Formats: sequence, C-alpha cells, structure tokens
Amino acid sequence: MKRLLKLNLKPYLPQITAAHRDAICGPIPTTGDEAGLKQFSALMKLEPFQRGMKELAPTVWITALRKVQNPNRAGLDIVSEDKNFGALKASPVFYWTDADMEAYLKQHNLPNERDYFDSAKADEKRECGLHAAWGGQAVKN
Repeated sequence: MKRLLKLNLKPYLPQITAAHRDAICGPIPTTGDEAGLKQFSALMKLEPFQRGMKELAPTVWITALRKVQNPNRAGLDIVSEDKNFGALKASPVFYWTDADMEAYLKQHNLPNERDYFDSAKADEKRECGLHAAWGGQAVKN
C-alpha cells in the first residue's frame, strides 16, 4: 500500500515483539479475560500509537472507524474530540455500510482487510482502546 499510494508513513511498532510478549505473558488472552485483553492492547497497540501521537502531535487524526462496526462506535460521529490523544478524530467513512466499503475498495483496486482479526477486540462489542475512554489511561508514561 505504501508503494502503491506513494505514502509517507512513519511506523510506530510495539517496544517488544509478539514472540517476546507471548514468552513473558503467555498466549493471547481469551475473550473471557477482559483485563488480559486490555493489557495486551496496551502493550501491542496503544503504547505505539500513544508514542506516535506524542511525537507527531497532530491536531487531527484520521481513522476508518465506521458506525456499523460495533455498538460503542455507533455513539460517535464523523468528527469527534479525542480526549485520549488530545486531538480531533476524523472518520470520513463513518456512515459507510459494509457494502459501501466493499464497493470503494473494489472500484479503487485496494485490498480488503476482512480477514484481519484484532485479538485486542476479540468480539464485535469490545474496543482495543484507541476509540474507548479507557485507552487513554491504559499506557503508563
């Protein structure tokens, strides 16, 4: 995608590898382990994102968050204040249906991430922390 779209990206990776995390903490937590899933999310997703937001200090960040993805997201909107990261969050595809997204990806010959599984969310009712209030306190500075 970076090469195809000529994107200028700066990746922020977790400070430990997935294998290192597994060796220290054990396997990825199951859906019944809410605290474990939040810890997993804090280490593998929130910390790198928070580090990037601090370094880059954007006033707006853009996400592909969509209303239909889960009940927590349905209460948000296209533009919302992100208190976790001190910026506005813009979600330009917020009102798109799954069919809208499929059509756009097909029209522009873009890959679909439908097979992506975010273990930090574990099901359609959970959030990994990027779009939930608890995410701002999940990472210790």
